[in-house]
Amino acid sequence: MKKNGRGDARGKVTIGLFMIAGGVVLVLDHLGIVQIGSFSLWWPLLVITVGLGKIMSPHPERDTPEGVMLILLGAWFLGVVHHWMGLTWRNSWPLIFVAVGAKTVLQALMPRPSRAVEQEEFHA
Repeated sequence: MKKNGRGDARGKVTIGLFMIAGGVVLVLDHLGIVQIGSFSLWWPLLVITVGLGKIMSPHPERDTPEGVMLILLGAWFLGVVHHWMGLTWRNSWPLIFVAVGAKTVLQALMPRPSRAVEQEEFHA
């Protein structure tokens, strides 16, 4: 698999477009313009799944911190959507700091990839 700036950018654009489309659909659902049914209750599982995918990537030193953050954010989203323990967007937004803090701590503690591995990935 070839890794270069252009391929990486394509992947990010694709993910970004999916996120934009998903956000628009969710807003339209909340406004009552479209009805997406039970998906509106379970969409956070997609965020958790992406996080799990990051953790199981072939480059854990690079992707694990972001994966943990996505899992924590997905769990928060799930808790808010289902009102677990009285969670709402208004009373639980500080949990964003917990997720970002966990990512920051893991980034500091994870071993850095060797220079040879970084160059191999770039040229592969």
